[in-house]
Amino acid sequence: MTTTLYLATLPNCPRCRMVKRWLTTHNITHTTIDLTNHPDTLAQLKTRGATSAPVLYTPGTSGPVIVSTGFNPTELTQLTR
Repeated sequence: MTTTLYLATLPNCPRCRMVKRWLTTHNITHTTIDLTNHPDTLAQLKTRGATSAPVLYTPGTSGPVIVSTGFNPTELTQLTR
């Protein structure tokens, strides 16, 4: 079973670009969501404790499940295992 992975970003966000580049370089399939166009997703992520972009998350039965926030290579490396 493949897990759907979403990357929530904001325009002009350097860390967002770094995470996207890292995921692409490591061939990790993901869908990028621009939070300026998805205020409902932004609100859900905030209720889950996210305070800044980027946010890497998977869908859960009761809302998004946060995998990683910011640019954290250690956390991102766990996705390749």
